[in-house]
Amino acid sequence: MSNSPQITFISRALLVLSVLFVLTAHAVNVVDSTASAKDTVFASPSASVSACPLHDRFTALFEASPHQMTPFAICPQYSQSTCCTGAYEGEIRTSHDLISQSVSALIPAPQGAQCFAGLDLLRCMPCSPFQSHYVQLRSNSLKATVSVCQSVCDSLYADCADSVVAVPTTREDASESTVAEHFDNAFDFCEALFLQAATAQPFALQLFVDSTDDAAHCLSMARECTVGDYEAHYTACDPATNTRQLVYVLREQSSACRGGAPAPASVTGLPCHVACEQGSYLPLGERACAKCAPGTFSIGGGFREESWKTLPEDLHVRTYCVDQNGNRLTENTQCGWSTSDYQAHSGPIGDNQASVFEFDVTMVREGQVRFEYRVSAELNFDGLFFYVDGALQGSYLQNLDSFETVAFPLGTGIHTLRWSYRKDYSTAVGSDAAFLRMVEVSGMSWADDFCTNCPPGTISKAGQGQCTDCPANTYASGVGNAKCQPCPADSYSFQGARACQKRQPCTDDDRSPIYTECQNGERMLYYEWNTPVICDTASAHLPTPIQVPCAACNPGLYRPPDVMDDRCLACPLGSISQDGATCEVCEPGFESLEMLDIAIFETLPAHMSTGCSGNCGSAGWRLLGDHADSGIGHGHAVQSWLQLDVDLEQAGTLTLLLSGQAQVQQRSQLSIGVDRHRDSATDQGQQEWVYFYRTFTATPTPMTIQLPSAGFYSIRLTFEANGGAAGDHVNLHEIQVTGVNHETNALVGGVRCVPCEAGYYADEAGQDQCKPCSPGHFSDEGATTCLECPANTAQPLPAQSQCVACGRNTFTPQGATECLINDCHFSPLAGV
Repeated sequence: MSNSPQITFISRALLVLSVLFVLTAHAVNVVDSTASAKDTVFASPSASVSACPLHDRFTALFEASPHQMTPFAICPQYSQSTCCTGAYEGEIRTSHDLISQSVSALIPAPQGAQCFAGLDLLRCMPCSPFQSHYVQLRSNSLKATVSVCQSVCDSLYADCADSVVAVPTTREDASESTVAEHFDNAFDFCEALFLQAATAQPFALQLFVDSTDDAAHCLSMARECTVGDYEAHYTACDPATNTRQLVYVLREQSSACRGGAPAPASVTGLPCHVACEQGSYLPLGERACAKCAPGTFSIGGGFREESWKTLPEDLHVRTYCVDQNGNRLTENTQCGWSTSDYQAHSGPIGDNQASVFEFDVTMVREGQVRFEYRVSAELNFDGLFFYVDGALQGSYLQNLDSFETVAFPLGTGIHTLRWSYRKDYSTAVGSDAAFLRMVEVSGMSWADDFCTNCPPGTISKAGQGQCTDCPANTYASGVGNAKCQPCPADSYSFQGARACQKRQPCTDDDRSPIYTECQNGERMLYYEWNTPVICDTASAHLPTPIQVPCAACNPGLYRPPDVMDDRCLACPLGSISQDGATCEVCEPGFESLEMLDIAIFETLPAHMSTGCSGNCGSAGWRLLGDHADSGIGHGHAVQSWLQLDVDLEQAGTLTLLLSGQAQVQQRSQLSIGVDRHRDSATDQGQQEWVYFYRTFTATPTPMTIQLPSAGFYSIRLTFEANGGAAGDHVNLHEIQVTGVNHETNALVGGVRCVPCEAGYYADEAGQDQCKPCSPGHFSDEGATTCLECPANTAQPLPAQSQCVACGRNTFTPQGATECLINDCHFSPLAGV
């Protein structure tokens, strides 16, 4: 590189210094390649900031001491503290600064993103407030000494290896050469950079490359430390004074920074044990608790996990599978608990295996562990087991269609908490898994050091121990919200939303029919939008109310001609109704089959209820005339249920006619829960739900469940959606229950006439129950009378379909109940 005679004395001096910054820029860029060029600064070997030495030579370009320049768009990392003046910033903006000119003189066309970014960042380096640590002007001279760490030269040499140098090559076989070709090593390259600048007389620059790479004595690749690089820690309690200190140390991820901001001063004489309850925290370095601000919460010295993006890393969670003897499974390293859909689940395992999820906690004071769980498994055989220090605390073998919360106390010391989903030797039912939605441990410290921001979709008032969901049609984006924002008129949201969704045009599925009470044989039919309203009602209209006849009666019920309201009566015993208007008497040889049969869903029948929890698209199951459905438009984590309570006077059956659709079967499922109460319909303390699961089919398909004994039963159909399609749903076309007590349920009636079973008879019309044949008699199916057993046959039992032939040397008359021995006599012959 030749010198132009037009270059001024000042420009020549800056040209020499610019080479220094070329070296340093590359070095920093390599250290933190993930940071943008604007975010990278040089480290200083000392934390103190002194005057800017270049000001002594170039007052127009550099300030005497660092100052704030806002805005400083070209070099924002030095906006708060810079040695540059606005004049020098202008030259950087237009690339007319002398550093850019010096760079282009040696490397006219940088190659590679790392090299180009480093050289681009280089222009800002003279503005560093730590100028005095790298540049030392000799007194009464225009000479300077610069110390450069060896790592700077190494990085610069590697990053710009493919860049062509503007130095005539001495090789005969090439007209140009790259940095890697022209220089054998990084030191030669650095030396050449300074030699190019050294021709700018009378200013001279002395280069010193420090091979020790000690950032305290040379220009380093490390970035400068900031206040944010330090984290606070309390020392152990001094038992003599019952006090502790708050000290600041570099964060683990900030250990590579050098110089810059010093660590904050330690705080001494702090009390050791300051207990702060839920909703409060102990600010760092303070002596008294403070209330959490709105939009935050604290649990009072512990942790809570409920997002489940991953298994909690801070707790050093362990998850694995074991066989029936407790030996770890080594052939399947993926076996264990995992997370999805805001919950942790036990994952797939085989028979006689267990999936384990555990971690250790250190309790400094008495506290508790609290968690929300759900089990979907084989009743009384597979389930979730919770242990503290190896001791069983709770076993959960019942199936649940919703999450339950339990809590257990924890004393001081170290404890191992373990959740284990265990299977027996056979059978998989339901999801065959256990689920955890929330785990909370309090007492791990005397107080929280800070309050945690509420997650998106939730808010809190001041001093809260937990956050609450935003109600429907409101939202809270981001974290730390104290107030939910209303959705715009053209949008909606479910409970706990972090954003609103655009309302779609309304369809027939978005409305439900509503009937008024029947009077004089007629009623009004009108429609209401499903609650919550999630469609655009501004562009749609509900149908005009119309007058319609009273509802038809369900099978087994009828409405007499003189009844003008919506009452349906049960047909007299021994008769049936199939049209809902008249009763038909069963003929001799037949009996009426009595049951609760619901096939019309216009109004919610007695003893039936519905509801929905989660991000529901409707308030529960919808009544749509010839069927009921679980609702549509549901969001995430929904449980829409329909429950029927019945009193059985004898063992019976439950038959459901079902259909449905689900784009992804694993995301939506239907469970049928059956619970037999111990004593009465109101006895909820002894619930033992048995669950059956059903996949969806487009064609209505029956499903029958045995109800083994008399008693009070609750039957619950639960549609569960976990992130499935909004159109997923299940349809109930008919529900039949036999064995129901007539006295407690007025909806029980005869639905059809069935022939008497063999061994029974009905000699008159209108029988609700066939009579058994007496001993000595028998009958075929559909008999109107019983027949006597023929001679030499017998039947000692009632209700039989045939008689039994007598053995040899026995006899009977007709209608006998047992066989008789023949009356034989023996006499010897005369004279014998």
